[in-house]
Formats: sequence, structure tokens, C-alpha cells
Amino acid sequence: GPAAVSVTEALGVDVPVIVISGQVGEEYAVEVMRAGARDYVRKDNLARLGPAIERELREALERRAQRQIEEVLREREEFLRELVEDLDAVVWEGRFAPPRLTFINKRVESLLGHPVGRWLHEPDFWQRQIHPADRDRVIQSWQQAVRQGKDHALEYRLIRADGGVVWVHHVARVTAGEDGRARRVRGIVVDVTARYQAEQALRESEQRFRSLVENSLELVSVLERDGVIRYASPSHRHACGYAPEELVGRSVFDFLHPDDREHVRAIFSEVLGAGQQGRRAEYRFRHRDGGWRFVEGLARDLSDDPVVRGVLVNSRDITERKIAEEEARRMNAVLEQRVGERTVHLEAANRELEAFTYSLSHDLRAPLRAIQGFASALVEESGVLLDGQAQHYVDRIRAAAERMGVLLDGLVELSRISSGELRWEVVDLSTMATAILEQLKAEDPGRGAETRVAPGLVVRGDSRLLRLALENLLGNAWKYTAGRECARIEFGCVRAVAARGQGGPPGAAAPGGSGEEPLWYFVRDNGVGFDPAQAERLFRPFQRLHSAREFEGMGIGLATVRRAIQRHGGQVWAEGEPNRGATFYFMLGSSPADL
Repeated sequence: GPAAVSVTEALGVDVPVIVISGQVGEEYAVEVMRAGARDYVRKDNLARLGPAIERELREALERRAQRQIEEVLREREEFLRELVEDLDAVVWEGRFAPPRLTFINKRVESLLGHPVGRWLHEPDFWQRQIHPADRDRVIQSWQQAVRQGKDHALEYRLIRADGGVVWVHHVARVTAGEDGRARRVRGIVVDVTARYQAEQALRESEQRFRSLVENSLELVSVLERDGVIRYASPSHRHACGYAPEELVGRSVFDFLHPDDREHVRAIFSEVLGAGQQGRRAEYRFRHRDGGWRFVEGLARDLSDDPVVRGVLVNSRDITERKIAEEEARRMNAVLEQRVGERTVHLEAANRELEAFTYSLSHDLRAPLRAIQGFASALVEESGVLLDGQAQHYVDRIRAAAERMGVLLDGLVELSRISSGELRWEVVDLSTMATAILEQLKAEDPGRGAETRVAPGLVVRGDSRLLRLALENLLGNAWKYTAGRECARIEFGCVRAVAARGQGGPPGAAAPGGSGEEPLWYFVRDNGVGFDPAQAERLFRPFQRLHSAREFEGMGIGLATVRRAIQRHGGQVWAEGEPNRGATFYFMLGSSPADL
């Protein structure tokens, strides 16, 4: 009896034990039942055994099924608990009588920093964590949901344990009892701070965008992908006469000039999908008064941009520029016509100058030769008959004729310089200046002079004219330093800014308009110098600042220099002081190879 019951319990199996015994007495039956037997049958009453076995087997099966159900429920509960705990959201459950939370998962600790126990054991703890600015709104909304037995959804701010603020999306479902009154409530709280911050940033970005657009002088519009205007900036009113609301909802192509419409459609098709690269176009946009305004636009497909969400078009009114360009073209045409006319006049003048040069070379020389010839014949045939006064007159006649011949040679040379085609080539000015100075020394070996030539000064120009200019400049330097014990003559170059710092020539634009300071070449000496107030006279033909008795010459050399430099598109400039020397600068313009 009791021993069999002990064995089944030790094995941990659910086997019903029915004790069959021949003993008679209630004490033994009680002992057996207390030991765990399911029933007691006396041997003299075995008729009860069958029903007892059947009953116990049925109950054993029911107990096994119940245990299986309970096991499944425990596993399901454990699964759900783990699932709730692993959710990236606060899950809670509560009741209303009395009002308190009965469950909240641990996500609340990581989200808000307060331990689970405080949420469960302090009834008003949740309300105290609501941001003061949101508290009344949230409580009123919650109370209304409870009265109406409806679900509750709201977004508001909660205060973290460290003082930080968390935006949450809170959803609660109210469960009512049989009497219709709210009994239980379950809810979920999701952290939406990142989303709210993104939305706030988007709103601020949209506001900045709108503020920039609405205060911009540019025409800004946002188009749908079919060209319908979704937004137009206020600047359209000033530029085109339309209020923004008159443009919104209409196709931009309706406002384009018919001759520009297809071209702009093709560019718009290229814009779609091109993203930030965009496309530019010029077209005519109809003004509200019926006229046309020239517009330059840049379109970019920003359909993926959360602020724009369409094709952004930045454009500006270029009507005034177009009018100016048309006027410039007209003026250029007029200028070209005038240049052509003046070229014809200049060619005619050059032909006249050539004829005049021919006259100087031939027609005027014949009388001079006659004067010189008759003067010489007079001396040869009647020299003994001439007194001293007459001889003096004859000598003056012959000298004047020679000077006139020199003047004619100078005029002819100046005329030749002023006409004729330049032969552009590379010219080494350093080598050329050195050769000229060597020639001057050879012609006057008794003079001692210190000469310096900067190396590597190479330009493009007409070598004949440049040599003529250097011969005159260096020749003058040699001539006007003749009375110096230690004559110094220098040829070199400086940048215009350096020359200005030395009181030199005025600045000039670099050849070709590059904006770089140009090079000024110079010839400097320590000779007799000149009055700076008379500097401009130096370059006029036959203008001399010194008498022929002091220094020989006819006053044509520097005029020749100026014309030779001007033929190269350059400038020439002089500075000096009496008895302190002189410096002559020249700058060459652009050669055809530079342009």
C-alpha cells in the first residue's frame, strides 16, 4: 500500500495508485490515502475496482493535458516577455482602480534613465516626467480618452533623469469592463526624437530656403516634372508683371516665346535625371503687358531633395544686357564702317606722303645741288677776286645747303618710318645695343666711357626700326656725355611699377591686356640732361634744347625714335635734370605673335 505510493512519488511519474487490501478498518484507509493513493478498494468489494481504474485513468489524462497547456502558456509568456523586453520601445500596462502601472519593460530605463521600480510604485511618476509645456495638453487628452473609452495617441516631450528632453509618440488602448467602464489600459511609447529633429531641421531648412527665395532678386521657381509651376518667387511680379499665384498651376511653356518653346523643352528633358549638374538656357518670357523679356535660366532636377521636391529653376532678367549687346553690335558695325572709311583716307594720305617724300628726294635736291654747285664754281673761278666778306657769305651759303640736305635726309627717313609694313621677328636688343656702343667707341677712340648693357633683353619687332631707335638714343647719350670726365651710359629694363617708384614713366596696361605690369626699356646717361618741363619738346621734329654750337644735330633723331616705337604700338618717355643726366624709356606693344 503506502510503499507503492512512495515508489511512484520517488520516480516522479503521474501514475494513479489504487490500493486493494483485505484489511478492514478506517484507520488503514486513511493512512493509505494520506500516503498519496488515489483510491482504496477492499477485496471483498472488487466490483468497485473497474470504475475506480477508469475514473483515475481519465483524470490522469486530464492532468497531463493541463500540464501540457500550462507548459505551452509558460513558454509563450516567456517568449512574449523577452520580445517585449527586446523592443526598442517602452511597453506598459496599468489599471484604473486604483490607478497605477502593473507592468513596464526595462527599455524605459535606457530611454529616460529612471529605474522600473519608480514607474511601478509611484502613481503620479509618469505625469511628473512630462515636459511642463506639454503636461496640461497630455493630461487633458488622456482624461478625454478614458472618459470616451477610446484609444489615445499623442506626441509630447518627456524629461530624462539627466535633464535631457526626449520626444515620444505615445499610443494607449483602453479596455472596458462589462459595465462599460475603463478597467485596464495598455500602451507603447516610441522615441521619435531623431525624427522630430529631422523634421525640425527640414522645417528650418524650408524656412531658410523660402526666406532666401522670397528676398532674392532672382526669379526662382519650382516645377513639376511635366513643367507645371508649383512655386514662383515674388520677384516675378517685378520682372514679368505676374503675381506668384497667377503662375502657380500653369505650365511654364505657356509663357515662353513660340520660337524658343521647343528648344527649352529639349533642355528641360535633359534636366530630368541630371541632378545637381543642371542645364542653362536663354529664352523669352512673356510679360503680363504682352511684351517679351529675355531670361537666362539654370534648371536642376532636385526631385530627391526633401525641401525642393521638384525641378528648381534660378533665372534672371537679362533684357537690358541683350539690348546692350545689340547696341554694341550696332556700334561695332558702325565702328568697322568708320575704320574702313578712315583706312581708305589713311591709305590716300600715305600715298600723298610717299609722293611728298619722292618730291623731297628728287625735286628739292636739284635746287640744293645747283646752289652748292654754283657756290663751288664761284669760289673756284673767282676766288681770288672775292674779299673776306664775300668769301664768308659763300661759305655760309654752302653750309646752309649742306644743312638743308641733312634736314631733307631726316624728313625722308622719318617718312619712311611712318609708312611701310613692319617685318616682325625676334630681336635681341642686348646684342644690338652692345654693337652700337662698340661702333661709337671705335669712331671716337679717344673718349673713355663706362657702358653697361643688361643681358637677355629679347623682343619681337622690326629689327631695322628698333636699331634706328637705339642708334639715336645711344648716339644722343654718347653725344651729350662728351664733356664728362667719367661718362656712364646704361641700357636695361624695369617693370612699370619700379619705374614709377623712381619717378619714371606712367603705368600702362600690359600688352594684350593681361594686367601684368609691362617692361620699360631705358637708356640712361650722366650727361648734360635737360629741363624736365621741356621733355615733350624733345620728341617733336626740329625741336632742340641745345644750340648747334654746343652739340651738333638737326633735332630729328628723337622724333624718329618716337615714331619707330609708336609703329610697334608702344610709348616713349623721358626724364632728366640739367647737368644730372637723362633717362629715355620706351615700351613695346603686342606683336602679332603675342595676340
